[in-house]
Amino acid sequence: MTERSSFFNDVNGDRLYKAEDWANYFNKFITNGVFPNIGSNLQVFADGTNMNIRLSAGAAWIKGYMYENTDNLILPVTVADGVLNRIDRVVIQLSYAERKISAKVKQGAFASSPVAPTLQRDADIYELGIADITVSKGITSVKQSTVTDLRLNTSLCGIVGSLAQPDTTAIFNQYQDWFNLTSTMHEEEAQIWLTVFKNNLTLDEQEFDTWFESIKGKLNGDTAAKLASDLASITQSFSIHQADYVSHTGYTTATGTANTYIATLTPALSTYKEGVSLRLKVNADNTGTSTVNVNGLGPKTIKNSKGSPVVAGNLKAGVIYTLVYDGENFILQGEGGSGDAIASDLLSGKKASTDAGEIVGTLVNRTGDVLDGVTRSIGTTSVAGSGSYIGIPEGAYIKKQATRNRPEIFIAEPSLSASNIVLGKTILGVAGNLRALTNVTSGDKSILLSSVKQSSINNTTLVTLKQFTLYVTGTVRIKIGMVTGGVVMGSGFVSYIYKNSVAQTGELSGNNGSDRIEVYHTVDVPVNSGDTIQIRGWAKKAEWWGKLIFLQVSIAEDNPHVLFSLD
Repeated sequence: MTERSSFFNDVNGDRLYKAEDWANYFNKFITNGVFPNIGSNLQVFADGTNMNIRLSAGAAWIKGYMYENTDNLILPVTVADGVLNRIDRVVIQLSYAERKISAKVKQGAFASSPVAPTLQRDADIYELGIADITVSKGITSVKQSTVTDLRLNTSLCGIVGSLAQPDTTAIFNQYQDWFNLTSTMHEEEAQIWLTVFKNNLTLDEQEFDTWFESIKGKLNGDTAAKLASDLASITQSFSIHQADYVSHTGYTTATGTANTYIATLTPALSTYKEGVSLRLKVNADNTGTSTVNVNGLGPKTIKNSKGSPVVAGNLKAGVIYTLVYDGENFILQGEGGSGDAIASDLLSGKKASTDAGEIVGTLVNRTGDVLDGVTRSIGTTSVAGSGSYIGIPEGAYIKKQATRNRPEIFIAEPSLSASNIVLGKTILGVAGNLRALTNVTSGDKSILLSSVKQSSINNTTLVTLKQFTLYVTGTVRIKIGMVTGGVVMGSGFVSYIYKNSVAQTGELSGNNGSDRIEVYHTVDVPVNSGDTIQIRGWAKKAEWWGKLIFLQVSIAEDNPHVLFSLD
C-alpha cells in the first residue's frame, strides 16, 4: 500500500483503526520527551539514606504513546561493588511486545572508569534517558550529588514539542547543591593544609605568605572556574601517573599460552623502558624458557634474579609475580631460593625452593641407624692386595661421634684382633702380634748331600735340610717334596721330620725306583707354640744324591690354611 489516509467514519466496518494508527498520527507533530509543568516533570531524587531513588510525578511522550506517573515512584538501585565503580541509568521504557511504558533502572557494567549503559531504541523497545546515577565502589546510599539529570539532553530525552518553556530550576538546584558541597570541601581542605604547614613545616615568613596567598586566590573570585581548572589539571596529572609504570606497578592477568605470556595493562604501556614494573597473574605453568609481551610491544625474556632465564616450574598458574624491566629483559623479583637439587638430594620431610619450585625431600633419614655418630655398615667387598669397599645404608645420615669428634662407619668384624694379625703388619689400624714361622728364608731350597765325596764322610749321618719354629698350637700338616739322582732302584735318598730333635716319622723315601722323579710326602704333626721342626735327610751311598724341592706347612683341616710354602 502506497497511500494511507485517516480518520473517517465507519460504514459497515470498512473504517477500523488500531491504537498504533493513532500513535503514528500523534507522532507526526508531538516529539518524544517529558511534559513540562506536570508534577515535578519526572525528576529523580535521592535522600542519601539508602540505595533507593524516587521518581517524581510527571508525564512523558514516546512515539505517539502516553506515559504518566501520578505519584512518587520508589526504584531500588543494586548495591555497590567493593572494588569497581559503575553508572546506572534511569529510563522511561516503551515495550511494544508488552504494550506498556514503565520506569526502570538499567544497571551499568563494573569498571575503574565506568560508562552509562546505552539506550535501547529498536523495533521492540524505545527508551528515554531521565537520569544517570554514579554508584562508586563501597557506597551504601545514593546521594543527590551522584544523580545527573538527563531530561534536557534532547539526544537522550528532551521536552515534548514546543508547548511550553521547560522549567530548569530543579536542574539548577541540583548543580548548586554540588557546587556548594565542592566549595565547602575545598575550603575545609585548605584549612587543614594550612594547619599542617603551620605545625609541621619550618617555612620562613615570605615562603609561607606566598603559599597562603596562592591558596586564597583559588578560593576568591570566580571560584567555580578556578575549581574546574584545578580539577582538569589534577585529572591530567592523574592520567599521566596511571600510565607511568616506572613510578608505580601495573597489574593484570596473563593471557596467551605457557611460556608465551601476554600482558594487557590499562592504560596501555606506551614503550619499554628501564624500571617498568608489573604484577602478573600467570595463567599456565611454564615448561621452559618464557617470555611476556606487554601491550603488543614485543616479547621479552623472563629471567630470575640471578639473570638466568626461568626454567620449567618457575612460574605457576594462579600465582602473582612481580616483574621489572632492566632494559632488555623482565626480571623476577623475590622469587625465593634457587638451585638444581631434587627431592632425593634433600633429607626426608625437609623443604627447599629450587629452580623447579618448592620440593620436599625424600632422602631417608638414617638417624635410627646411627649410634653416637657411628653409622652401621651393611657389608663389605674386599679387593685382594688393595682394600675393602664398605657398604652403608642408602641415604645414610652421618653425624660426628661425640668422643672422637668425627663421622664414623662401624664395620662388624669380630676377628679383627692383634692375635690374628702377623707381627709387624697392621690392618685397619690394628697392629698384629702373631709371630710368624722363623728360620725360613727365601734362599736356595735344595741341598746336594753328596756334593763332597770324601772317605771321611759318614754316609749314615743325617743332615738338617731346613729348620723352623712354630708359634701355633694344634696339629700342623707338613708336606715335603724330594728328588733323587744316581739311583736306578731302591731308596738312595731318604728324609725324616723331627720335632724338638725327636723323630716324628720313619724313613721317607726320596724316589720311587726311577731316576730324577719327584716324590711328595704329607705328615700331620701335633705341635705346641714354640716347637722347632727340622727336616733331615741323608744319602745311602756316596754316588747317590738327593735334594729337597718343596716344603709347605699348614693347619691340618679339610680346607687347610697355609702358614707358609717354599718351592
